[in-house]
Amino acid sequence: MAYRNLTASQLRDLHPEPHCSSLSVFFVADTAAMASAEHPLLVPAPSRGPEQVDHNEPPRAEFRVVVTSLWSVENNLSISNMDWEEFADSVDDDGVFRGV
Repeated sequence: MAYRNLTASQLRDLHPEPHCSSLSVFFVADTAAMASAEHPLLVPAPSRGPEQVDHNEPPRAEFRVVVTSLWSVENNLSISNMDWEEFADSVDDDGVFRGV
């Protein structure tokens, strides 16, 4: 209940080192996720540290992922097998990633 009304950005800032490269992805079970039959979790774009900022690059888009494809997002991002944009660009029209 303590985190109920926090934004994705505020949740991200709770990490002790918000620009730490070890935080490659996190998932949020928000009101929208709980209201849907598929329970698509929110995947907020992690913040970038100053050494990672490219001012010519657009900000990363957040997306949602169904639970059955959660492993794919976590595994591939954490080992840098796929990049953020590959997932964000593979969402369905409703903004939910359901696998490739």
